[in-house]
Amino acid sequence: MDIIDNICKKLNIEKIRSNISPIDNIKITEDIIDSNSIIISTIKENINKSKYNNPEMQFLLNNIVDNKYKKFILLMNNHYVNLFLDVNFVLGNVYLFTEKIFETIYVNREEINRIPDIIMKCWDYILLTDLKYFYNNDLINRWLKTLEFKLISRDQFTKIHLDENLYKKYLEIYEIFDKNICVLKKYIYKLQKAVYWKHNPGCINLNDRLYLYFVKMHTGLNISSYTQLKTLFKWAQKELKTLELTQKDLIIKIRPDLKDKSLLEMIKALHSDERYKYKSQDEFVNEHKRIIDEMHKHFIEKNNIKEFVKPKLTTIDDPNLAGAYWAFDTFYLNVSNWNKVNKYEALALTLHEAVPGHHTQINFSVYDNSDEINILYHLFGMTNGFSEGWALFTEKFAPNYTDLERIGQLQYEILRTLRVIVDISIHAVGIPPTEIIDFMKKHLAMPDKTIESEVYRYVTIPGQALCYKLGCEIFRKIYKKYGGNNYTDKKSFDLYKKIIYNKEKALSFLLKEYNMTFEEVFEI
Repeated sequence: MDIIDNICKKLNIEKIRSNISPIDNIKITEDIIDSNSIIISTIKENINKSKYNNPEMQFLLNNIVDNKYKKFILLMNNHYVNLFLDVNFVLGNVYLFTEKIFETIYVNREEINRIPDIIMKCWDYILLTDLKYFYNNDLINRWLKTLEFKLISRDQFTKIHLDENLYKKYLEIYEIFDKNICVLKKYIYKLQKAVYWKHNPGCINLNDRLYLYFVKMHTGLNISSYTQLKTLFKWAQKELKTLELTQKDLIIKIRPDLKDKSLLEMIKALHSDERYKYKSQDEFVNEHKRIIDEMHKHFIEKNNIKEFVKPKLTTIDDPNLAGAYWAFDTFYLNVSNWNKVNKYEALALTLHEAVPGHHTQINFSVYDNSDEINILYHLFGMTNGFSEGWALFTEKFAPNYTDLERIGQLQYEILRTLRVIVDISIHAVGIPPTEIIDFMKKHLAMPDKTIESEVYRYVTIPGQALCYKLGCEIFRKIYKKYGGNNYTDKKSFDLYKKIIYNKEKALSFLLKEYNMTFEEVFEI
């Protein structure tokens, strides 16, 4: 444990990584952008030791010390992912004030003062390198808008909590947070005046191999050429057609009156059907709780799956956030738009975020602090391809899908397939975001603002959008080869246990473990 122990000790962060807090992220990011990085120097000191001959360990360590890794971290400090947003997530949701994560931020609240300086250092470096060509005026303006933060009033607070001291703690954090938001805003205002970028944003403007590196870092899949990207692009296009035809057939089965409509018109018709809407917020929340309990009994209790902690659901209320998250050992369900959510989407969403998706899989990765490889994965933000791929794949696992719920599941999978197409289009081809938005609108019955937000998320985190569908397809092919297509029989469960008990790994190593190749999985 010398690498991890040394890094954690020198950065004064918790080694337990089940909950890497926003405070820990501040310390890690600050160190990496420093020219005398503790993390990099510690790894370099140990990288050639015989105990690290494990190929996967070498893969991880070599990537972290790669000069491109700094660029990877720097580009993460943008309008979609930055250090302030981690804190904002907690401060903006009164339901979280009794959680461990809130107390962690409170105890270390003075650390928030370091965030503007870290982000400004990032940008000082960006402006001196080719990374500046990744951005344009539109991205910077959008980034500025994300820094708007509304104070939770005492009245809002007392509806959820009675503890007056808790609100005082919140105000203490907020005062520090708001002061530093103002500092960063001033910096961005100057940035807007000093720089005028009008090109389309993304990796297309950078070194032509940088996007491949980002794809590898996010997915854990060692894609080394643009030929492989073209293969993925064509495969995703083919997959999209198959999924949409399947969804169309299911809708016609349920609503034969829609058979002459386009798929988009069909989906919009289902979305507007009041029979599929929740009658109250309580019904919305309770339905997701019911599904968690039901899936927990089926997957964990009935099939004797190991579990370190039981899943829990906490509500959040923020119209600017996605419908659901898994973070800090918890399934966060966003209640802000509960009356617009369709009932038939609940099962797939809960499978993805809770059991047997994120909650169940990440249990095995985060609670074993003796595994250096897993600690490295999570400390340094790599291999989303495994965790997001697994979560998307498990959406297929429900033992009792109705045709309507299957339509909801296909909707999520279609979105993840579109992500492969558009991420490559943006970063490897240079298609403008406006054109990508129009393309997405032809396939998704989502609000225009949601689609726009989705697209700019892909712009600002190159490669991450590929994780879901690529990882899912690898798991699907493994199951087809070794477990069959019945995801709930004993053979499948044995394979399921083997995969998650072995914990998270880069997709390239997962393929090797199951004697499969890139070409075999993504055949076109």
